[in-house]
Amino acid sequence: MTKTAFDIIAQDMTEAQVQAAVRGYAEILGWTVFLTWKSLHSPKGELDLRLIKPPRVVFIECKTEKGKLTPEQKRTWNLLRQCPGVEVYVVRPSTLELMRDNLEHGWR
Repeated sequence: MTKTAFDIIAQDMTEAQVQAAVRGYAEILGWTVFLTWKSLHSPKGELDLRLIKPPRVVFIECKTEKGKLTPEQKRTWNLLRQCPGVEVYVVRPSTLELMRDNLEHGWR
């Protein structure tokens, strides 16, 4: 499979760069974005971004291609997945375009 320019750039993206991209997409699309500025003062397991655009509420954890959820993040993820109507995602460089489409149109 041939890699695109985006694939080559994406493989080296940091979590902060993924988060900035998601945040930028969300704000352009009219979402209200809340973020964890410094995890040092946050409870373990708090996810990076909370997005609200009624009727949707979305929680997002940003990771590199190889990044893994911590046990605390997995616990938070599982709790949120049990809440009707709440969407929870892990976004990686390779899924940025899918996430942008989801924020714009929802899953079709």
